[in-house]
Amino acid sequence: MIFYPTKETAEKFHIDLHKTFEEPQKSMNEKIQSQEQGDRLLEWGMKVLFFDHRKCIQMENFETKLTLFLVDLSVKDVPDIANKMGIYFIQLYQDDPDMIKALQNMYQQHPYVTYDKLVDRSSISTMNRCQSDFACDGYAFYNYFENNVLHTKDINYDVNFDWLVSDKEYIKNDCYFPGRRFREAVVKRFGQ
Repeated sequence: MIFYPTKETAEKFHIDLHKTFEEPQKSMNEKIQSQEQGDRLLEWGMKVLFFDHRKCIQMENFETKLTLFLVDLSVKDVPDIANKMGIYFIQLYQDDPDMIKALQNMYQQHPYVTYDKLVDRSSISTMNRCQSDFACDGYAFYNYFENNVLHTKDINYDVNFDWLVSDKEYIKNDCYFPGRRFREAVVKRFGQ
C-alpha cells in the first residue's frame, strides 16, 4: 500500500518519503511504488488534524473515500499505522466474514507500506471536506465521548456508513456510503 501524507503530516509525524531512503529500503520502496502506484484501492491519503490538543491522522482511500480517523497518535506510532488501520477494518466489518477474509487476503498480497507526497487534488479536497463537514475540525468528536472515553470505533463507523459522499463534490445525485463501496471493491478483488 502507498500512503500519501500532506506536507504538514509528514513534518508533524517525521515521515520519510520513499525518495529519501537509503539502500536496501530504497529498492524495496521503489518496487512497491512501481507495482501499486495508480491502483487507487491501495492508495491512501493522510492528513493531520488536532483534537483536544492531540495529533490525529485522517486516512482516506483514493478509490472508495473510506475514511479512518486515528486519534492521539505519536511519531512512534507511524510505523504501525497499517496495523492500526487493520484493527479498525476488523471492527467495522466484524459481522461480515467474507470481508474479513478479503481483508486478510489484501494484507497478505500487499503487506508493505511506502510513503510518497500527496499531490492528488481530489483526495485533498475530499479529506478537507470530511474534516470540516463531518468532523467539524475535530469538534464533532466530543459527541463520541461516553463516561470520559472517546469511542473512535463509532466515529469511524459513522463517517463510513452514515455519512454520504459523492464522486464529484456537491453533485447530490451520485452519493454513496464509503464503507459499503470499500467492501464491494475489496471483496471483488480479494475475496474468494
